[in-house]
Amino acid sequence: MNHCRLTICSLLLALAWGSTSLAQGGAGDVPPPSSMFEAFDQYGNISWEDEQARLDNFAISLGMTPNWIADIIVYAGRRACTGEGQRRAMRMKEYLVKHRGVDWGRVMWRDAGHLENTYVQLALMPRGLLAPLPVPLSRTLTAKQIRIINCKSKKQRRRER
Repeated sequence: MNHCRLTICSLLLALAWGSTSLAQGGAGDVPPPSSMFEAFDQYGNISWEDEQARLDNFAISLGMTPNWIADIIVYAGRRACTGEGQRRAMRMKEYLVKHRGVDWGRVMWRDAGHLENTYVQLALMPRGLLAPLPVPLSRTLTAKQIRIINCKSKKQRRRER
């Protein structure tokens, strides 16, 4: 009985000491509300205006955690333009850097392949770590399952003539 009380008291003391040390640390030492490998946000194919609003929220959270980095993971859909995932991720990084003032070195992106539908995951990560891909590689589509479409604008097609 005495041993149980001693163990419980030790645990409570350790928890109390740990919470005070976290409270005394700087804003960059406190992890964001989500766990290290949980997405900050995730969504499918949305308009650029809606995506900008989500990126604005992402930039605000990134600003509150100065020792963390942004990780953008993009999957193109089954029917996609050549390099669609890469272009979308680069556009998102450019927006965060140029319009939201995030340091270029704090934003990384990955083109994770193709899924049935477009999918984007935004994560905040400690520097030096990578979030695991949100979808296992076994669920991504193979080259035979993907349909690459002609996505050139009318203006680009006229120039080629």
